[in-house]
Amino acid sequence: MIQNSCCDGCGDGYDDGCGSPKKMIAVRVATLCDVQRILEIASVSISPAWTYASVADRIERDDTLLLVAVVSGRGACVVGFAAFRQVGDDGELLQIAVDEKARREGVGSELLSEVLKRAEEKSLGSVFLEVRESNVPAISFYEKFGFKQLHIRKAYYDDPVEDAHVMIREMAQGAF
Repeated sequence: MIQNSCCDGCGDGYDDGCGSPKKMIAVRVATLCDVQRILEIASVSISPAWTYASVADRIERDDTLLLVAVVSGRGACVVGFAAFRQVGDDGELLQIAVDEKARREGVGSELLSEVLKRAEEKSLGSVFLEVRESNVPAISFYEKFGFKQLHIRKAYYDDPVEDAHVMIREMAQGAF
């Protein structure tokens, strides 16, 4: 039986038959039917946690793009998401998160590649983001995509209080 890509979700996670790390990853625009699964993924990745209303708002806003990564197989299991918005002539990566069971399988790379592709299509000058100073794997991940540290925002994060690295990628760099 093929799962309905709208609202069936992934049950208790990535390995429950929705797909496997060897399956194809596709990125698409999120719909309201994806909100619950986005919240499940966000609950372990984002502090403070997002709410249904905040995710739905991001989906419905014209200046924000919420993408989801789905794994092919028996249905369309959402295993990650990225939130991106246009701010003037630049873009801001608001969040990128991947289900813990699907990490290190290329999901984050697919999401970030799609964000950068769309930023390029909109002729944005740059894309910026904030990342916790202690999140060394994420900093390294962003550097692989051409992001460079712009400056530090002191005490940007709460719970725990921590500085943020503000990173930027100039879109004029060309291919990524």
